[in-house]
Order: sequence, then C-alpha cells, then structure tokens
Amino acid sequence: MIAKGGRPRKARPPGERMAARVGPERLLFGTGMPMYAPGPAITLLTYSGLSQAEKSLVGAGNLRRLLDSAGG
Repeated sequence: MIAKGGRPRKARPPGERMAARVGPERLLFGTGMPMYAPGPAITLLTYSGLSQAEKSLVGAGNLRRLLDSAGG
C-alpha cells in the first residue's frame, strides 16, 4: 500500500482497519463455523495489533454486553 508522498506503509488486516474505523466496542467476533474452521479467525484476533482490552471486547465482551442488555 502506498501512502501520500509515495512512501510505502504497512497494510493492516481487515479486523484492525474496521476497529480503527468504527471502534472495537462495535465489533463482534465470529469464526464462520460450521462452514469454516475456527483456527484462522482465532489466530487473526490473537495476533492482531489490537490491545488486550480491545481483543477482550471483540472476542466476548461486546456480545456479553448485548445479551445482558437484551435480558439474556
């Protein structure tokens, strides 16, 4: 990827770009099971550039919050 000024910049994985765009508090984690193996999605989240707190939100915290607010 080329940034303004012609210097290359590091491409970020889609999950990191989305978290930067909308905020990690608005993302839910999914693996695509049973159609896809869960390993690649788990690996992407585990080794993403997100902070541990952001990974916790995306990985489970946001779903817990939604279910709690829905009475589940």
